[in-house]
Amino acid sequence: MRKFFSLLLLCAAFMDAGAQQKSVLSRWNPGSYYDLQNNKITGFIRWNVPNRSLFKGVGDDFLYRVTVDGDKQKIKTAQFRAFVIGIDSFVVSHNKDLELFPILLVLIDRPTKLYVRLRYNQTAVGGFGSGATMFYSNLDRTYYYGPDPDNVTELDRQHFIEVMSDIVSDKPRLVEKIKNKDYRKGDMEDILDEYYFERNAQIAKEEAEKKSEEKNKKKGEAKNVDE
Repeated sequence: MRKFFSLLLLCAAFMDAGAQQKSVLSRWNPGSYYDLQNNKITGFIRWNVPNRSLFKGVGDDFLYRVTVDGDKQKIKTAQFRAFVIGIDSFVVSHNKDLELFPILLVLIDRPTKLYVRLRYNQTAVGGFGSGATMFYSNLDRTYYYGPDPDNVTELDRQHFIEVMSDIVSDKPRLVEKIKNKDYRKGDMEDILDEYYFERNAQIAKEEAEKKSEEKNKKKGEAKNVDE
């Protein structure tokens, strides 16, 4: 199945290698952001998934360059509404519960939207009498839903079937699997893969039908000219 939200999957792929995963996510990539007046600014963007640790816990900015070798600027959430890196779209939430980590990755953009908040949890092991302190990072993914990023609710197990059935209601087969509990909250990546696999297949089918109609139309026009 086609993987569709590249950054999130990169995070998952390097889940057990904190330093390595951070190097992957910290690269400069072509992208754009939208300021508070909704102006689109293109260039290169680097976003570090925020790290919740003993020493820091704020993830409200990204770095921007006009060119890949240009001077970098720190763009704070007070300066932008959203940004895009590759095929990944991120938005700023002004929900008080997300104050320290206000950036959300958009997973499904429908009337009821699905978002995920990414952050690293850092745990210290050792130290004191046992010698050197080691730090381990694991990626935490918290899913939210709502009509817009400012009005979101955390997706819990109690409301999972009801909420996800609504979000993916345009894919009846997937809704059936969710209601039958073939898919549960822990299967979110599989749900998203199947959703986008079906969506992309439908798009490809519609594009093929459109091309076929255009081709037949041209044949008909050519035939009329010959006659």
